[in-house]
Amino acid sequence: MNDMKDITNLIKKAAIGAMEEKSPINIKYGTVISDDPLKIQIDQKLTLSEIQLELTSNVINYTTNIIIDGETKSITIKNELTLNDKVILLRMQGGQQYLVLDKVR
Repeated sequence: MNDMKDITNLIKKAAIGAMEEKSPINIKYGTVISDDPLKIQIDQKLTLSEIQLELTSNVINYTTNIIIDGETKSITIKNELTLNDKVILLRMQGGQQYLVLDKVR
């Protein structure tokens, strides 16, 4: 009976190890070191270029409509990344693409 318990524990450990090695998503923090073209540095040694970055509406300028007193107005939300902004990123599976979630305040 102990042998079955040991085998089960080994299988569980192997499965957990395999999942950790794949790292489907990994949270990273970075700093904008250039805003045109956009470059973000993470881990003090890796610099990500625009082609590696997917941006959410939390970190870009965009225009939207709002209703004030029954009247529709258009406004621009200014969220663009600027030099030295601290950001939260998600590393996507494969490690080549990063999703920039938001600025760190």
